[in-house]
Amino acid sequence: MTTHYLIGGSGIPNYGDELIASAWIAFIEGKHPTDGIVLDVKNRKASMEIVRSGPNVTHVSSLKDVAHTKSASDVWGNIRRGLGFIDNNGFKKYEKAAPLRDAMDDLGTFHVFGGGYINTRWPAAAFYLGLGVAVKEKTGAKLFASGLGLMPWAPPETEAERELAARVAEAFDVLEVRDQASADAFGAPITAGLDDVFLLPTPQRQAGLPPTLHISLTFAEKNWEGFADRLVAHVAQTYAPAFQRVTFWNNAPDKDAFALKKVREAIPQVEVIEIGDLVNAPLPFGEDDAMVTTRFHPHMMAARAGIPGLYRQGNSYYMTKHGSVALLGSGMKPVEMKNLPNVLPTDRGTLHARDAELRAQKLALAERIYG
Repeated sequence: MTTHYLIGGSGIPNYGDELIASAWIAFIEGKHPTDGIVLDVKNRKASMEIVRSGPNVTHVSSLKDVAHTKSASDVWGNIRRGLGFIDNNGFKKYEKAAPLRDAMDDLGTFHVFGGGYINTRWPAAAFYLGLGVAVKEKTGAKLFASGLGLMPWAPPETEAERELAARVAEAFDVLEVRDQASADAFGAPITAGLDDVFLLPTPQRQAGLPPTLHISLTFAEKNWEGFADRLVAHVAQTYAPAFQRVTFWNNAPDKDAFALKKVREAIPQVEVIEIGDLVNAPLPFGEDDAMVTTRFHPHMMAARAGIPGLYRQGNSYYMTKHGSVALLGSGMKPVEMKNLPNVLPTDRGTLHARDAELRAQKLALAERIYG
């Protein structure tokens, strides 16, 4: 039986990561219903609770620990470590890597799928790119990466790093990143494509739903120098009264706890939509809705549906992420502490009008991988 080995960020849990994992599993099951799938994620149990999958899917949490053990401090050092993992007796040294070892004999594909977890903020995960090259060289399996967000990235500075970038780019049958900035920074020609959520159908605005303000915030348990208090108070006092319903998207229950606490204090009637429903049920978008978000994938899905509103960019990491949605045609407007408007924008943008075209582009890449 052919096995497909996938590595991603699912299992934090975090809305975008589980959404993407679910999309890839559904696509592969549809194309190859009898093939085996190993989904290697951050937390096996948390991923299994949200990512729906059939009997041929095995959820594991193994390579994360291998990648972080004795990791280098830079992305290139971790790519190099991944390249040498098998030859340096990595399977004997790290029992955690047993799921990959056991899959090697009938491995058809090795796929590092999207999310923004490989970059200089989390350099250990660059190990997966080097490991993928090593796996391909040992097994002949097809090697893919899709929808990766590499920024912030450290472009190669030495000749050895430039050679390493070229080796990785040449080894991957597909190496796609989700924004041009990631492609430009990598150091060798790779594909600037789309986020993996474009595997999913365009979210639809449903007629007959009450006008709803969707709130999707995280403050990472920090007050962002008063921005959290000011933003939540402004949303509660200025925006929420114009809507019949207010929802809070609980994208990452642990990380969003501080934001949810703030919103509940300011808007007691807020309805919480849990991550499992966000991933597995239709998004509850109506014709007269709007969103206020600091999170990337809610921004992306809202923009795909033509939902207007505001997004807060924050640091350079989120500037690249939100900026990529803006470049695709989001109508949502950036907001900072000093320019909170008194009226929410109503611009639906242009992304929703061309979403079918972009989804077709992503599905064509998926067909190239698993067709």
